[in-house]
Amino acid sequence: MEGLYLIHTREFISTNKEIYKIGRSSNIENRVRNYPNGSKILLAIISRNSIQCEKDLIKKFKLTFTQKQFYGNEYFEGNKYKMVNMMCNYINIDNEECERKEEEEKAKEKEKEKEKEKKEKKEKKKEKKKEKGEEKKNDDEKKEEGNINSDKGNEEEIKDKKEEKTQLIKENKNKTECPKCNHIFKYPTMLRQHFKKSFHCLMDDEEIEKFFNPIIIKCDICNQTFIQKSSLYRHKRNVNCMFDLNNNNNSSISIKKQKKQKNTNSIKQINTININPFEYEDINKIPSLECKDFLKSILEGKLDNFTTIISIIYSKLEHKNFYKPKLSVYEIAIFHTNLTIKLYTYKDFINILFNHCILIIKKILFLYKTDFTINDIKLIINNLNTIINTKELYYKQIKLLIDTECINNNDTNKLNIKTITKNNKINTDDLTTYIKKCDEFNKDTETYINSILI
Repeated sequence: MEGLYLIHTREFISTNKEIYKIGRSSNIENRVRNYPNGSKILLAIISRNSIQCEKDLIKKFKLTFTQKQFYGNEYFEGNKYKMVNMMCNYINIDNEECERKEEEEKAKEKEKEKEKEKKEKKEKKKEKKKEKGEEKKNDDEKKEEGNINSDKGNEEEIKDKKEEKTQLIKENKNKTECPKCNHIFKYPTMLRQHFKKSFHCLMDDEEIEKFFNPIIIKCDICNQTFIQKSSLYRHKRNVNCMFDLNNNNNSSISIKKQKKQKNTNSIKQINTININPFEYEDINKIPSLECKDFLKSILEGKLDNFTTIISIIYSKLEHKNFYKPKLSVYEIAIFHTNLTIKLYTYKDFINILFNHCILIIKKILFLYKTDFTINDIKLIINNLNTIINTKELYYKQIKLLIDTECINNNDTNKLNIKTITKNNKINTDDLTTYIKKCDEFNKDTETYINSILI
């Protein structure tokens, strides 16, 4: 794989010099093996435009670090963490630009293909019109006026049949074409799976049935259209459209009302769960083994496991305090301390959740400080600081976890949070005391961590 790397060679490790080499290669693995044993690789990152990136990074390194030309143009002396951050940020931006250019080229190619298809269709239509005109002229010469008039009636019937066939073909195409992404499938069953699995084109079971079986029902009085008969009955009951139902219909409606009452009672029983507000989750409810294993993984330098803290916290029912108001819109609603709902954009919420997770890790460390030595705690804090400096690398993983949570549990989370905010089921006095305790615990963690760093 093509990319860049930052290495601390054996010569400078033995002499305790903070001199590091930046380099590039079309195959990083083979290039790194050629260095002598004992040298440490600080960073190895994939880049699509490694040659230009290396040149630009050397120019930036000259401004911030001291270049050691005695050893070569690629050797610099300075802080290794700053070098790593600078390389990661620059290469991520460069990779995004390369992806954007590739997408633009693909879009241009698609537009060209569409234009070609349109031209071919126009040419075919012109040829068909010419053929039809020649056939009509021959018919006029052969047949008399009376026969021609009868033929015209037959031609109109043939045209009507053709139009009906074209409509049926269009309806079948629409049943295999997604209305959102305009992707055409071979069979309707494949389109059903697309509606159920794809994130941007998700539909409920009712919406899928409406799409494949669009039955339109009209009201006799106000001419309002409906898809289901039940919605028409509901309309006539609520709007008073002078609709007299039979005794049989009244009995069926009463049965439906009883079923609805049962469903509402079951929903109320489910929604009696007490949910903690966002940024005030109860850490004591998380199992101690999971917390300790997570801290050990960060101590060992497994920084990729940082996002597992989100699944550890928000797997509990009491901590499911956010949801997506609309699956098609990139917004997140959270349950606030004032028993209200606040809306955030995806970017803002990801940044807030990242900072909140770091605070939770510090709380867990303060809670289980007796299980670790002071040197171990310092190492964990240093690893957390490296995560904070390279936080943009974890944004995609956090976004995926949010998306999975919203796809799996969005409806239940929305119901639980809305019932609490509307009915005020939580006791405000208990909530205020809980928030005060959480704030005190946060202050204690900050003082403890600051004392260790000193």
